[in-house]
Amino acid sequence: MKALVFLTFAVISAPAPTLAGPSEAEVRGAIARGVAHLREAQTPQGLWRYRYNADHSLGITALAGLALLENGVGADDPAIGRAAEVVRLLAKRSDQTYDLALAILFLARRQAGATGPDDPLIRRLGARLAGGGPGGLWDYGVPLEPVEGEGKATRRRGKARATTPTPSSPCSASGPPADTGWRSTGRSPRSTPISGAARPTTATGATCPTRAAARP
Repeated sequence: MKALVFLTFAVISAPAPTLAGPSEAEVRGAIARGVAHLREAQTPQGLWRYRYNADHSLGITALAGLALLENGVGADDPAIGRAAEVVRLLAKRSDQTYDLALAILFLARRQAGATGPDDPLIRRLGARLAGGGPGGLWDYGVPLEPVEGEGKATRRRGKARATTPTPSSPCSASGPPADTGWRSTGRSPRSTPISGAARPTTATGATCPTRAAARP
């Protein structure tokens, strides 16, 4: 019995066998191959492309650039410079939460923790992310900023955008009431034909067209 107890204790307390990991040379080789692949996949314009439900060129470009920076590629490397130009351009009008978060990480990492010319953009993107997560929760989209010359700011994703009213035609005042409720599909609401009455005319005497009956 004592021998069995001793043997059991010896088995339990024995160190677990360790698996040999990759050598330092193997790790460096894998990193070098990964860096080479990312360089080859970058377009001449400086971006990487990825699309899933939406265009995520911003996010994948920031992520690839961040991976290069973390694996020995300098911030002054031409590939990083081209990626930074793409990120600055696309981030201004992107409403994708993950893409904007990756853009912030890339731009901040490129400045190596110091202040730099991208600080104003980083703060703007951070403020937009903060505005997209009420109650501490985020979804896949954040509000867009107003753009000078566009009029009213685009509302948060999922809400209707402001539209410019279309000037009424000459027939809208003296003829049949103008249709309302047009949608982006181009379809008009059902209307009832005018029967048994003369077509109304405009002030200049032009005849207003009668609306045809909509199909059931």
